[in-house]
Amino acid sequence: MNSKTVFALALYAFDAVGAVVRFPVTPSATGTGFTYLPESQGINLLSDDYAMTVEDRAAPVRACCVSAMPFNRSWPGHQRSFDQTETASWFAFESDGPTRFEVKPNRPFKRCTVRPLSAGIKPVVEKSGQIRFTLPKCGYYVLELDDEHKALHLFMERTDDFPAKAKATKTFGPGIHAPGLVRLKSGDRVYIDRNAVVYGAFIAEGAEDVEIFGYGTVDSSILSRVFIGCSTPLQPGNLRFEKCRRVKVDGPVFLDSPGWCVTCVDCDDVEFARMKVVGQWRYNTDGVDIVNSRHVRLRDSFVRAFDDAVTIKGIPRCIDCPVRDVRVERCVLWCGWGRTCELGIETWAREYRDVVFEDCDLVHNSCTALDLRMGGTATLEHIVFRNLRVEFQAGLPEIFQSSETMTYAPGENRQTAHFIHIENGKFVRPQEPHGNVSDIRFENIDAIVEPGARNPDIVLMSSHGKFGPISFSNLKLNETPVRSLAAFPLHTNEASTANLTFR
Repeated sequence: MNSKTVFALALYAFDAVGAVVRFPVTPSATGTGFTYLPESQGINLLSDDYAMTVEDRAAPVRACCVSAMPFNRSWPGHQRSFDQTETASWFAFESDGPTRFEVKPNRPFKRCTVRPLSAGIKPVVEKSGQIRFTLPKCGYYVLELDDEHKALHLFMERTDDFPAKAKATKTFGPGIHAPGLVRLKSGDRVYIDRNAVVYGAFIAEGAEDVEIFGYGTVDSSILSRVFIGCSTPLQPGNLRFEKCRRVKVDGPVFLDSPGWCVTCVDCDDVEFARMKVVGQWRYNTDGVDIVNSRHVRLRDSFVRAFDDAVTIKGIPRCIDCPVRDVRVERCVLWCGWGRTCELGIETWAREYRDVVFEDCDLVHNSCTALDLRMGGTATLEHIVFRNLRVEFQAGLPEIFQSSETMTYAPGENRQTAHFIHIENGKFVRPQEPHGNVSDIRFENIDAIVEPGARNPDIVLMSSHGKFGPISFSNLKLNETPVRSLAAFPLHTNEASTANLTFR
């Protein structure tokens, strides 16, 4: 038994008139116990899809709302209907070593899977339906029964008391807080306790030396989508920085954003670490948008987004601001619609240079796993995708909703995401200059194709001049090295393959 397992639990309720009821949840003195709000005192906000014990202790599982289907549309002036969503479950905890789980789902199933597959976790299923497994180390995992629906997300962090909280300028202690929109200024230090739920969002503009830290939860469900576009500074998500320097975010869970979830625009020196972005279902809920920014690191995080998971953008109003030195590493990514790792579609910037995606697990991909889609003028240079594990399933097909009365009806159709897609021109308006790519490298990438899925394809299309150079090295298919790109269906034109190398 791991004696230092701490359950991070934040519960909340509403009274009869909808006012927030503050209910503190306090760990026991040993750091291994917890208390929770009895059902008789309010609505049950725990998930009833799973009963679970962790190291032989009963563990309450929280519920969140996610998209049930890849059914999307341009912003229609109102939010998606709830019949396009479903409940998922999540549990966040801290542990200093391997941790044992026993999970009893409330429904029958034929198979269960723990992702990422690279973790090598083989759950044992008893005749009673009880599932047993051990998480070996800190990281982010997903338990799925038969398919991706109603999944259980498990967020295992190292024990951290965040000693810097003693110098915090804003502290959200155990319990419920409803500050709404929190505007941060230079020098702010925000601590969110593991047993805190903060209803609202954090934004900063022109600030320097700002930190947000702690394992608590930021829930933005009280905020609405107002504007057509999410790039406007007037539209908050869970977290938004604009024209800021020296920013660090470490630890929180982010739920239910009204638009782009975590965003930095025209910022320098930004670190996003140990974030858990989940429970996202509304239109345009990109997980992390890094926009016209420099020296940005996204590391050791989990991102499940309804729209693109991690996107490197350049928007017209910041066209003179370059994108430079961006690293995304050691993340677990799940894309519910669109692209998992994307440069674009907006690429309005002076330049894109030195962007690296490394050592990540892409556990669910919708349209495309690795995407460079140039809808602006910038040339993308020195871009590296390295040491990635990309999991492909036969998933529900993306369908664009064209009318209010249209419903999602995929029939028997199933979709395997594109592996790699590089294209310019498609999203550029007539008579506008086209962007291009130079020195794009795909290195040590394993495409893991699961039963029922087809081999994912690679699309390289240039409508304006020659691409390149583009290089592929040490690609694998289900851990077996491939000898040529022919292992993947290849869709190209002459301009896109003139400077292509494979080894």
